[in-house]
Amino acid sequence: MSPDFPRRPKTVKGAIMALRSDSTQVSFDPNTPSLIFQYNPETLTRTFSPPGDEEVSPNGEKRDANSISELISLTLEFDAADQLEQPEKNRDVVENGLHPALAVLESIMHSQFKTGNPPPPILIFLFGRNRTVPVWLDSLKVIEEVFDPDLNPIRVRVELVLRVRDLSGFKKGSIGYAICASHLERRRTLSRLYPQNGSMHRLFDQVMRGIH
Repeated sequence: MSPDFPRRPKTVKGAIMALRSDSTQVSFDPNTPSLIFQYNPETLTRTFSPPGDEEVSPNGEKRDANSISELISLTLEFDAADQLEQPEKNRDVVENGLHPALAVLESIMHSQFKTGNPPPPILIFLFGRNRTVPVWLDSLKVIEEVFDPDLNPIRVRVELVLRVRDLSGFKKGSIGYAICASHLERRRTLSRLYPQNGSMHRLFDQVMRGIH
């Protein structure tokens, strides 16, 4: 479909938000920037591991050893080409390239290691209405590919690994607990929508009749 097609559906952008962990409401952390993706990743890999040894978060929080671990891996792309075509409207990009976007990601990474007051923010990965989860940013790999005459990066790939947090890392009543619980309930609701489930009883009856 042509990008100029007038009825082309609008695509929701993914994002990583930093919320205040000491609030019971959705409140952005004033000391940590949030990132809206320039382009959504083309692929997203989710890796599940069975319960095992306790995991320790960047700020020392232990994960419940009885819970399944989920890692989300994705690659983000940033490109300043469109902004550089209109330099009068994008002076910051002309002067700094993609350094501002990279600085946001680095700030998000560093925010997890904050100590004292205020406490470190809760990082939320948003990727559509069916995936809003609190995460740790486990790793951040930046590949700078093209540079302007001042050696500012103007095309970049960023490989991210996010670790989904579980309920054991939050106090009941906190915004982190509410978001995590809401995500788990949403997954249960979605599982009931799987069309094959309506045939399960009939399939079981057929199997049992075959046994007898």
